[in-house]
Amino acid sequence: MVFDISEDELPIFQAETEDHLTTLEDGLVRLEQDDRDPELLQALFRAAHTIKGTAGMIGHKRLVEITHVLENAFDAVRKSELPISTNLIDLCLDTVDILRSLRDEVITNENSACDVPQMIESFKTFLESTMDDSREQKVKLDSGSKNTLPPKPMEKEEITKHPEAVKVENKAIIAEPELDTGKELHIEVDISSTSVASAARAFQILIVLQSAGEIIELVPSQQTIESAAPVGHLSARIIPCRSENDIKTDILNIPEIDRLVFKNEVISLGISTGKDGNLEASAQPGFEVSRLGEFLLSKNLITAEELQTVLEKQKTYPPDSAPLLGQLLVSMGLLTQSVVDKAIEETMNQKRTAILAGGDSSKGGDHLVDRTVRTSVERLDALMNLVGELITDRNRLIKIHSAFERDFRGNENTNILSEAVVHIGRITDQLQEEVMHIRMLPVANVFKKFPRMVRDMAQKVGKEIDLVIRGQETELDRSVIEEINDPLIHLIRNSVDHGIETPDKRVEAGKEKRGTIILSARHDQGRIVITVEDDGGGINVNRIKAASVRKGVITQAEADSMSDEKAIDLIFESGLSTAEKVTDISGRGVGMDIVRSNIERLNGSIVVDSVPGKGSQFQIILPLTLAIVPTLLVKVQDSIFAIPLVTVVETQKLVNQEFQTVNGKSVVVLREKIIPLIKLAEVFDLNEENQKTHYSYVVVVRTSKQEVGIVVEHLVGEEEVVVKSFGHVIGDIQGISSAAILGDGQIALIVDVQGLIKLSANH
Repeated sequence: MVFDISEDELPIFQAETEDHLTTLEDGLVRLEQDDRDPELLQALFRAAHTIKGTAGMIGHKRLVEITHVLENAFDAVRKSELPISTNLIDLCLDTVDILRSLRDEVITNENSACDVPQMIESFKTFLESTMDDSREQKVKLDSGSKNTLPPKPMEKEEITKHPEAVKVENKAIIAEPELDTGKELHIEVDISSTSVASAARAFQILIVLQSAGEIIELVPSQQTIESAAPVGHLSARIIPCRSENDIKTDILNIPEIDRLVFKNEVISLGISTGKDGNLEASAQPGFEVSRLGEFLLSKNLITAEELQTVLEKQKTYPPDSAPLLGQLLVSMGLLTQSVVDKAIEETMNQKRTAILAGGDSSKGGDHLVDRTVRTSVERLDALMNLVGELITDRNRLIKIHSAFERDFRGNENTNILSEAVVHIGRITDQLQEEVMHIRMLPVANVFKKFPRMVRDMAQKVGKEIDLVIRGQETELDRSVIEEINDPLIHLIRNSVDHGIETPDKRVEAGKEKRGTIILSARHDQGRIVITVEDDGGGINVNRIKAASVRKGVITQAEADSMSDEKAIDLIFESGLSTAEKVTDISGRGVGMDIVRSNIERLNGSIVVDSVPGKGSQFQIILPLTLAIVPTLLVKVQDSIFAIPLVTVVETQKLVNQEFQTVNGKSVVVLREKIIPLIKLAEVFDLNEENQKTHYSYVVVVRTSKQEVGIVVEHLVGEEEVVVKSFGHVIGDIQGISSAAILGDGQIALIVDVQGLIKLSANH
């Protein structure tokens, strides 16, 4: 298979097509619930139209044909010629699946097994049998093999000779009453000279213009744009049928636009880089120094006194050669270049929001918009590793400084070293924060697939379910996001199959016929909490106990005396299932044990709460990142261990006589609660005979199952450590997940709490 696309354009094609496919998938599920939202219909039409146009440019005929049929369906719905139905949404979603497979042909350069002609025929048959026969003209149902791309705009001379022939093609919405649809609108766009996909950008602009109204004049011509020739500048005159602000917003949302002339307004969007590669946005006209200063003050990045000092210094230079505010902040050591760049981008983002809202256009002049740069995960990982090394050296420098302070207090060089240590510490913290922010992704990247999944599964099991998503803008390290996908699939699958009742049973129980699953995410004290809850029948504790006895997990006597809370935890046992029959969704007894093991591998935990007849809640608690971990350092003999803070509940100093033995196991009673104990010295065969104190420290940690106390000799303190894997030479060590190099050069072993509990049980 040969497509007209370069290696540089391929990742852009992949990413942007995926965005449009996600828009289609998510929008179709929403359309089923709100079938007359004109903005939603327009978004669906535009996404399909863009995919079709891009496919035409690279020569993917099958992708053009199938997308054309989808376009026709959206157009028929928009014209009220086709009613929204479950069958229509099913067919459209199946088509989106085919679009994704055809898109992958470009990436893999391999044919997919999609039967495009069969799908087109199915669509055609459905539309013909469903659409209103009384309408004057049927929607065209051709496959798009002829005239699949938008028609060429009429020449000015044709319009003059035949004004009655002027029609608005691809209308987004009915012309607004306040619009003067006969008034011409002049638009000019500059595409970034560094763009490797300028032809695609020009085509995206063309699509916006076609949906905006009648194109009277277009330079370069539509034929040139459709030939995929590089385009640097595009100008057009149109008769608009949509609001001017909407048209401007659509153009501004296209990547790699440097400049937009809209009517008499000039909007500069480009961010140039200097010889050193740093942003020079603040040098451009229209970027007000006061905006940057106000932003830095609002974020407490500098003080008012520091800002005043910098501004006073700036005044000492000649006006035509004065350094920029950001340059002075960096040269004076008040901020790092990365922090200044980020502040500039954030400030420009605020201005961009004002432009799109129409609140800043009256000022005229150049406007600046922040830009997005795609980068590879490998580069981000390498950058994070370097930051990790820097943190290790920072911690080491702090230790050295403390020793100097102790031995040479009052020495002038010691004071200079102290200032340098403080400055390096601040820069390192800022750098770490910036890199962490770059690595963060919104959980929407995972959540976005679940509306479609819940809809499809609910149909299979004959249930009516609404999925409510909250907090999808919550950010999490990309390495953690990649790992939570499977656990969430299992939890939501179980809520659909086992949690939510059938409509008849819900009505009998006095509930609404439609069940609800809520998927939410939030930050909580340096952790992220993801919750899956439903308003179903709850977990049947008696069935859990009976299934556990049958499987030999517990005895009947243990089941009779077991609390409901402990019985609920049995759902995480391998192979345990209470399903009366196996379905293609669940019921085989696999899944929940995988959920817990995957989450605990991330140093996280899962907590279950269920009320019979009311529903269940699964709460996943995770660290924000796996690369740099806040820990509690403890000491046993000469060995230092690091316990992840995300698992720590509390610490207690206890005399050894307070330890008790129950059934041969060491325990301690804290606030009338029995806490099992694990002595690190025993588990790792460290010599306990050398312990000189009559007391010990107990670090209480929480896992998905229980709370346990880890007995240590000393608490060293809290410290962020950079995680280092053991590699293939050492391999896995039960009870230890990885290692870290501390500031003084010592090695700390990072405790795997769940593995430690298992090791202790077998010790």
